[in-house]
Amino acid sequence: MADINTRFRGLLQRPYEPTFVPKNNGQLYYDVPDSYLTDHYRPFGAALQNRFGTNAQTRIPLPNITAPDLAYADVVGRRGGFSVFQPSHQRVAGQLIEEFLNQPNPDALTAIAVYIRDRVVGLLAGGYRRESAPLALASGVSGPWTGSDRRGELFYYMHQQTMARYNIERYANSLPRVVPFRNLREAIPEAYFPKITRSSDGRSYPARHPNESLSDLKRVEDGVIVSIADMELWTSRIFEAIDNGYAQSSTDQRVPLDNDNGIDLLGNMVEASSLSVNLQYYGDLHNNGHNILAYIHDPNNAFLESFGVVGDNTTAMRDPVFYRWHQHIDDIFVRHKQRLPAYTGQELAFNDVAVDNFEIQLNKANAPMNILLTFWQRSQVNLGTGLDFGPEGNLFATFTHIQHAPFSYRIRVNNRAGETRRGTVRIFFGPKTNELGQTLPFREQRRLMVELDKFTVTLNAGANTIVRRSDQSSVTIPYERTFRNVAASSLTRNEAFQFCNCGWPNHMLLPKGSPDGLEYDFFVMVSDYTQDRVEDFDENVNCNDAHSFCGLRDRRYPDARSMGYPFDRFTPGTIGTLQDFTKPYVNMLVTPVKIRFTNTVIARA
Repeated sequence: MADINTRFRGLLQRPYEPTFVPKNNGQLYYDVPDSYLTDHYRPFGAALQNRFGTNAQTRIPLPNITAPDLAYADVVGRRGGFSVFQPSHQRVAGQLIEEFLNQPNPDALTAIAVYIRDRVVGLLAGGYRRESAPLALASGVSGPWTGSDRRGELFYYMHQQTMARYNIERYANSLPRVVPFRNLREAIPEAYFPKITRSSDGRSYPARHPNESLSDLKRVEDGVIVSIADMELWTSRIFEAIDNGYAQSSTDQRVPLDNDNGIDLLGNMVEASSLSVNLQYYGDLHNNGHNILAYIHDPNNAFLESFGVVGDNTTAMRDPVFYRWHQHIDDIFVRHKQRLPAYTGQELAFNDVAVDNFEIQLNKANAPMNILLTFWQRSQVNLGTGLDFGPEGNLFATFTHIQHAPFSYRIRVNNRAGETRRGTVRIFFGPKTNELGQTLPFREQRRLMVELDKFTVTLNAGANTIVRRSDQSSVTIPYERTFRNVAASSLTRNEAFQFCNCGWPNHMLLPKGSPDGLEYDFFVMVSDYTQDRVEDFDENVNCNDAHSFCGLRDRRYPDARSMGYPFDRFTPGTIGTLQDFTKPYVNMLVTPVKIRFTNTVIARA
């Protein structure tokens, strides 16, 4: 009997190929009863078993089941494009997730998953993964899996950090900060021609031409109907809630926003999910921003064109307009954050704990301090699992991406308390200058501080030396999970291949820098763990490594502080630089670090 991992990872291979075709290079066979077969294949049931089921090492028997009614999934289509931003697609995804979660045991779940797989778009049939909760929330499906702790705040923080990093890269390439797309009636000067094809139906993603303007969206067949006036009204209502300090719930109650939980409530309102305090009133601003941009080329479906890359969460970040839209979304959250009081000295200090020294060094003997290296790396990724054409086996694609030389943080902390204490080490970096080489004032730099790591330490009385490797980051996931291999995961049972693929890619931890060495401010802070603690957890347990960006599976977010602390709130006007901010606090330190880029390509070992 195959274990549960083998059963389900086989279903994720070659998603548009019938399930009765063996998986794992012919070694895994699903013994599909005739009742599971689609109308196209049912007349050939016996012949199919004789042809495909004879040589596989592992056979998975499947019981007869009562066929579920999947008529609700017809709105997407077996070969259709799936968009998490479209309400009708969200509902299909939510119902499928509910179908899977209602199964009483692994055998029943395997059976229903096999039946659904050959009838529903491949992206959805394999959709019960860590990403399922957002789909369920967006669709309105309720249940214990939808209660991701601080989910709205995670939506804010992940996108805020993405925008900060994007703007840092723009500065490094002598480009100004991205201009937010606030006025939806303005033409968009930037064009985008994706030149990529959707594998599900073989159609190219549509282009956006220069200086196109948005129109009211009337995609009746797709169930996406939204006007620019709707978007403007929702925005004004959200602004009103922020400025008033409270939102109006669907039961006409005032829900406070001016507190630590306000950002979480606001995130659920802006995205929006079924956790929104009043979905009808505050609307679906973020998702419909994606929709109205994705259909800019065909808002009325007059030409039967599908959505552009911004309508697909797997491709949205390719289009520059994604960043313009999300800069606007981030500005909405900043409007809320600026109403909150600045952190007090008591909230920032850690009495009797001082950071005496903070240095960064490459993991190489005699490497100079505070100089980091980036370069191009050539890697291979196995696409064989996810593609439905060509022979069985591996299909490698070679690509080139940014990479950095491994490094370590070296932090010397003095615990003057005379007893053991626990602290949380928080490491950020930010740009010192803009695209013109002008020094950034702290009010601008603060919004561009990017979290690199966060971890707990035990501080003995006296001097403590902390060494932390870059690949232990609390925001990143390793290469093997960024470019995961489904077949290998079921064969090796290697924990590194598990489907906990939420997190920033480790090879993108650092920005590119410049050939001469671009200097950044690296910041470290040790905060009081007694004020940070939610519940203890082991960051080395599978799926916990990128907890800063993704939280913990089925547990509370492991930090009581606001996400982005201590840089998420405005500071008094007297704070002109990062050094001004840290000067009163011995538990903080700033170190200038140069990131030097070498324009050479090194093959991945």
